[in-house]
Amino acid sequence: MFEIELDIFSGRPNPRWTLNTAEAKEFLTRLLDRTVPMAPIRSNEAGLGYRGFICAATGNTAATLRARHLPTLFRVRNGLDESIDSSAETWLRYTGHDVTVPGPADAEIRRGISAQASEDRAVLASCQLFHTSTTDFTEWNGSHCGSNNCYNYASNSITDTFAQPGRGSGHEYQEITADAIHAAALSDGYLDDCSQSTKKRNLHVGYCIWPGVDYHWYRQTKRMDGELRWCHKPGGTPARNYDDSGQYITDPSTCDRGPYTIWGGFMYNPGKMNKVAR
Repeated sequence: MFEIELDIFSGRPNPRWTLNTAEAKEFLTRLLDRTVPMAPIRSNEAGLGYRGFICAATGNTAATLRARHLPTLFRVRNGLDESIDSSAETWLRYTGHDVTVPGPADAEIRRGISAQASEDRAVLASCQLFHTSTTDFTEWNGSHCGSNNCYNYASNSITDTFAQPGRGSGHEYQEITADAIHAAALSDGYLDDCSQSTKKRNLHVGYCIWPGVDYHWYRQTKRMDGELRWCHKPGGTPARNYDDSGQYITDPSTCDRGPYTIWGGFMYNPGKMNKVAR
């Protein structure tokens, strides 16, 4: 179980809530994958206003974290211009959507997450991202549309082969699980940590799983109206910038993904395209 505290107020008690079973499982997976920064509680020096989230694990969840030598009480955001993951902060705020937060405070949270977005701080500290258009999909939605899929789009590589994770590097996935797709992408050259890249521009992608049935990939594109945008290409259909509810995608881990209920994680491609994808 995870108890979440939105650290924003000075005089009033901060909003608190508990993650449900599905949310707790997803959050634990992201923590064990080391894709969410776990900062010490007292490391924050952000001052007044939005200061991120304080997370406390209990029960079996705490035992799992301790077994991996990870803290059971930690902060997501440390306020020191490092260890920042805006997607994790956005997701945590989403899990507390039933918690009442005054309008001005909610606006402050959105501004804070946007201003400290991972691409502006943690990522740019070590490498830079390459973004294509959020609205212009001309090259994808023309004659090549039907023969290129979500992995082609995530790889920013039109091969007309309906590319499969791992096939180009000789280690194609053998089962449809988050671990298998992750391993296949690593084989193709994707990275878990952008700081490992030697390229000046890198693609930021993420993937999810329809349990036992299929996988799907997203790619971060240019901002729109000051907000992060992610786009995707469902199979041989046109590339788009909205989810299954018709909403712009600001975080693929929390958007409407239909039956693709398992979030696999975020990865990076070292380059403007993945030339290994086949």
